Amino acid sequence: MKVYHAEKTQRQFLRVASHAAIFAAVVSLVLSAFFFVSAGPNAEVEMHFLDVGQGDGFLLKTAGGASLLIDAGPPAGTFKESLSESLNIFDKSIDVIVATHPDADHIGGMKWLIDRFNYGIYLDSFVTGTSKLFEEVEKMVGEDSAHRSEGGPNGNIEAADVGARPKTNRLHAYEGMKMRISDRDKNGKQTGTPVEVQVLAPSFKYVAEKIQKCKSKVDAKISRKNEKTKTGKSKSASRAEPDYRSCFPKDLMETNEMSVVMRVTHGENSVMMTGDAPVEMERYIIEQSKSDASGGLGLKSKTLKAGHHGSKTSTASDFVQAVSPDFAIISSGTSNKYGHPNQSVMETFQKFGVKILRTDELGTVTFYSDGNQMNSQ
Repeated sequence: MKVYHAEKTQRQFLRVASHAAIFAAVVSLVLSAFFFVSAGPNAEVEMHFLDVGQGDGFLLKTAGGASLLIDAGPPAGTFKESLSESLNIFDKSIDVIVATHPDADHIGGMKWLIDRFNYGIYLDSFVTGTSKLFEEVEKMVGEDSAHRSEGGPNGNIEAADVGARPKTNRLHAYEGMKMRISDRDKNGKQTGTPVEVQVLAPSFKYVAEKIQKCKSKVDAKISRKNEKTKTGKSKSASRAEPDYRSCFPKDLMETNEMSVVMRVTHGENSVMMTGDAPVEMERYIIEQSKSDASGGLGLKSKTLKAGHHGSKTSTASDFVQAVSPDFAIISSGTSNKYGHPNQSVMETFQKFGVKILRTDELGTVTFYSDGNQMNSQ
């Protein structure tokens, strides 16, 4: 009986111990999810290309809690779930929110985001949208004073590079704007390597040049018409005057053309965020970069987010060559009706030996940066 009792006790002990080990492992995993979401080894910065479906969403987090969010996916996408998985349960603020342009597949989750989180700066393109969703987001950003603050919720936004600290947290992006996002200790001293954000578009110069080209076309058309009148080839006796109404920015510019394009840099590691910028804007950015002090080297980035979800309207071969990325992120929905990514875009990346990472195949794609090395997961 003693032997039997001992064996039974041993089996009970092992069973309890086994259950306890399993319980401890589950608790450990849960705590890891709550407190150490995606914590890469020695990473000062995490960059999450969120799986939002057919749209864009990006989250950058520093080790000390500073954050940058670019776009919020489509209305019916998985932005909420993907963002929640990339944050811990105690995150209630985002330092900088960027809406690259007002299309629904980029601002679909903004209402939920603004309602749930405090934020320091809301940065968007100076082009306006026409949808009810855009109007509702605009109203929330403009009127919800509960979310307004003099700086980032964690006090780690340096707005000196974009002018004096704004009294409100609403800013329009423009070419040449710079921001720095950094962690600070309790004494206000910067810790770690700051994240530098440089805005490459939208560009007032690009808009002005496009308006001038439009006006030149109108002038040429009117000139031809008046020449016909003069030579008697037209029945019209009066001289035609140019009508430049079609050259007004709101009629001339598409929302994609006015996408906020940003180069986000942490030490030696850069990510090129392109919104839905088309080939024309990509080439404008290349030309502008050639005239800066870097001679075009300022575009080099280890990771490029393919413009417009891998559409053939973006990702020009010369732009990929100028950025020279190791990785390309394509953010698109599974079996989407647009056929994104386009095969020509895939071939362009393959031509330059760029590793393609797709959210429709891999889910959220995460990179870790220690300021020198950049690793993906």
